[in-house]
Amino acid sequence: MRPIILTMVVGIMFSVSIASISEPDINTTRARGLSNAFVGLANDDGSLFFNPAGLAFVDAEFYNNEKDIRKILDGPKNHMNASVDFLFNRGYFGAIDYIEANKTVSSQLMKFNTGLEKKAYSKRSINMSFYSQNTGLSFFAIENIEHFFKTNGVVSNKDLRLIATIGESIQVGAFSIGASGKGELLSRQHNNLSYFYINSQGIQGGMDLERIMFSEASSVNIMNGVGFAGNIGIMTEWNNFRMGLSIENIIATDMELKAIKGVTTQNLMANEDWAMQNLMAGISYSDGDLVLAFDIHNLNRPSRELSYHGGLEKDIINFWILPKLRARCGASLSDQFFGYSIGLAFRIGIAQFNLSYLERSLNINKIADSNLMESKDQQININIELSF
Repeated sequence: MRPIILTMVVGIMFSVSIASISEPDINTTRARGLSNAFVGLANDDGSLFFNPAGLAFVDAEFYNNEKDIRKILDGPKNHMNASVDFLFNRGYFGAIDYIEANKTVSSQLMKFNTGLEKKAYSKRSINMSFYSQNTGLSFFAIENIEHFFKTNGVVSNKDLRLIATIGESIQVGAFSIGASGKGELLSRQHNNLSYFYINSQGIQGGMDLERIMFSEASSVNIMNGVGFAGNIGIMTEWNNFRMGLSIENIIATDMELKAIKGVTTQNLMANEDWAMQNLMAGISYSDGDLVLAFDIHNLNRPSRELSYHGGLEKDIINFWILPKLRARCGASLSDQFFGYSIGLAFRIGIAQFNLSYLERSLNINKIADSNLMESKDQQININIELSF
């Protein structure tokens, strides 16, 4: 078995192409709180994106060996999560505050091109996931608004993504092997307007920027497209340790955006804009309600693009007559950044509230972009989840 597994790993590493540094394109709130150290843990619906082989361990360790007498009596069962998710970065908040304070927009907004994505952005999503041991299905509706501030104007995109993901795992001896596939419908509103034009519209606050950029009067371009991608992974468990290896987007189509209104068209190439390949490895240790996890991402990239991630999760309050409170923290490191994260999960009955905060200090000298002036990449994530 070991020569077969080694051959698979080597084959995966040599089959992928070189692209810029990336993280899984859909990050769950729990994974963010662990600084994305999740490939070797992957015991909930986040496994669909980080490591589909982890679906084999959902019932064996649903949310950290949770000691729930109902689960012990019922045995393996199905799970359903419904969630609403909000995510904002430092640049988005900074740009909104600047406009509301100055009642104008100008080239000074360039300093709010922040983070590894080099944009000011906000994301809102609704998710429904169904999963049990070995099988997972997830649906997302995601609205992503991003602004890229240039010398003379603003380039903005408003993306509405409808994503369906399905995954399955099987046992092969001591190993679990899993695969997941996703289909995505993307509708993009795109515009590039000058500061002079935006000011002429009588901007009064930050919310006006979104209204002006995507108004019919400003000749916004609208494009639609569809794409498909697939992930694979492998995982094994020994005592309290679990080890995993996965590759995100091992196969992916290009997504050609065709104009529905206007003349702009775009072709989002696989491995570049919408479906980057990312080879990841991870190991985790679980003992009751304590979880430790460590990941290495971008193993298919040059060594300067490797990123290292570590996370810890522990129940602070876990007594059956009281609400459950869980804390998370983590750290991440690469040649381009050093970051940390913290998170909390508060659960009462079927309702769980997740919060996570992620901050990275960027190495500007290693990120060649003249429009990136801030050295911080901050994300605030709020997630409200119902679990059954």
